[in-house]
Amino acid sequence: MTTVTEMIVAVGQLVDVKFESFWIPCKITDVKNSWGVNRIQIQPLHGTGSQWVQLDRCRPATDPWAYVESVIANRRSLSA
Repeated sequence: MTTVTEMIVAVGQLVDVKFESFWIPCKITDVKNSWGVNRIQIQPLHGTGSQWVQLDRCRPATDPWAYVESVIANRRSLSA
């Protein structure tokens, strides 16, 4: 089991959180262990509000421009 002391370094990190069929970019604002389950409090990067979620609904934040940059690089290599 991970302790809150070990999890505190996650505060301020960015994650993508699954809400039904969407992945929403969020920032971790707090951590806790409730009844043996690690949970994080998140806030969306765009919009307002916060919510406690279990870690299994999160993944490390993806760079939204990484895909765009890869497409541009691919097009440049095809045209050369």
